[in-house]
Amino acid sequence: MTRKKDELPEWKQHYLENRHKSVDEKRADQLQFLEEMLRSLKTLFGPMLLTALKKVEREELTEAEETTLVEHQEANELLSRIKGLKQGFPTKYYSAVDTVLGENLLKNKTELLNESEENEEESEVKETAQAFAKLPKGYSKWDLKQVKLNESFPDEGKYHWVEFFSLKGETALGQILYNDAKDLLYFRPHDIATGLIFPLTEDQGRKLTREGHAYYFRKSAPPAGEG
Repeated sequence: MTRKKDELPEWKQHYLENRHKSVDEKRADQLQFLEEMLRSLKTLFGPMLLTALKKVEREELTEAEETTLVEHQEANELLSRIKGLKQGFPTKYYSAVDTVLGENLLKNKTELLNESEENEEESEVKETAQAFAKLPKGYSKWDLKQVKLNESFPDEGKYHWVEFFSLKGETALGQILYNDAKDLLYFRPHDIATGLIFPLTEDQGRKLTREGHAYYFRKSAPPAGEG
């Protein structure tokens, strides 16, 4: 479709319509435009908008939030739009988010990654999505209570066998044991040669470690030769 001879290009029309506005008026227009864009995205994507906003700020997401982003076919487009708004309106972005979604919902306020960091993060997201799709049946994230309930007590002859699976493809069958000296629960594989020993709790058992948060677990039958 060709433009009529006397029709002005969009940039010139915009300039003529706004040239007499003060700096404050132009800033108010920018904020209004940004808020309208966020409201439009909220209508289109619903609760996933907040999840995507948190992802852009590199906040830790819950398992359900990660799953939503991985499975939604338009998630990457949404993330790109948010990054574009943040980059295009750096001084108005957080104010608009607070107005549209509520104040202080975002814990972090981070700078956008540069191109190489962005590519590296996108690669990690793709790898995570591929691994998540291959998550074996029966595995789920465990909280602090589940970890403690599945602790083994060798001195009492009580053994609970569990398996873990990481999105990197690591897996092992073993037990959750308590280290009295360090005051923490840790995973000890049945095949110690694998070297897959790692702590599950820290801060005197009051919170999960990075591995405790990131790995998937399930209860298991004893390995061959064990009661």
